[in-house]
Amino acid sequence: MNQTPRFACIAVCSVIGGLLAGCGTQNYPSQASSPVPSPTASTSSGSGSAFPSVLNKAMHRIPTQGEPPLMAPTILPQDAQSSFAVSNAKTSVITKPHPGYVVQLASGVSPLASFGATQYSTSSAAALAAATNPDKLGTGQSAGHIALGRHLTATVTQYRMSSASENAASISWTQSQWHITVTNYSGGTVPTAVAKEVVADFKGVSLPVPQTEGALFVNLGGSGGLRVNMQWQKGVDEYFVDVHNTATDPINAAIQITASMETYSS
Repeated sequence: MNQTPRFACIAVCSVIGGLLAGCGTQNYPSQASSPVPSPTASTSSGSGSAFPSVLNKAMHRIPTQGEPPLMAPTILPQDAQSSFAVSNAKTSVITKPHPGYVVQLASGVSPLASFGATQYSTSSAAALAAATNPDKLGTGQSAGHIALGRHLTATVTQYRMSSASENAASISWTQSQWHITVTNYSGGTVPTAVAKEVVADFKGVSLPVPQTEGALFVNLGGSGGLRVNMQWQKGVDEYFVDVHNTATDPINAAIQITASMETYSS
């Protein structure tokens, strides 16, 4: 499994925040506890006071007149092992191959998540980027359909590799204007239980409405462990939220963080 880097050139980079001890990993999500509170409407309409202070410090490093327009979450993930909140944020402003920004969130030295945006020359290019899984797999073979509950039916795809231990399987479906794909890179077992968890986590959540494309990718196993990517198009801009397996309940965290995204103005 090869993860495609989002950006090739970083123009400005700064690190904000103190360090807290504690890091951890988990291979699969757990619903034992919720990583973040449910999103609530901001009372300050996107002003800096609506966002966590550690995030304000990071966002202030991004030119407000630049492109794409700034968006940021009002809630943040927690460290899975220590339960510490985000304690530092690293901001990068991108110039090539496409303008954009990325904010990396960490608890101490443990990376938890990132969010940001990229601006493309056309809306079709932004839509293609939003629909593309960062973890490349190639072409698979259809293996039928499976019921996920809530009147949702998903398509199963199998990927055969040179070694059986490297086989992969994915489940994909559309829910609330988002195309969702859950892929297991470790042996090809169909990840039905995780897919049903995603269905449950989506219930009652108000997510950004994609203009054309919105995608959620849950990638299990492989060199990166569990990784959750949410990507959506807005005109010529692609916005994204990425959550690592070091965060508590990464799937629900990614959904809740994305739901809390608001236009940012200092």
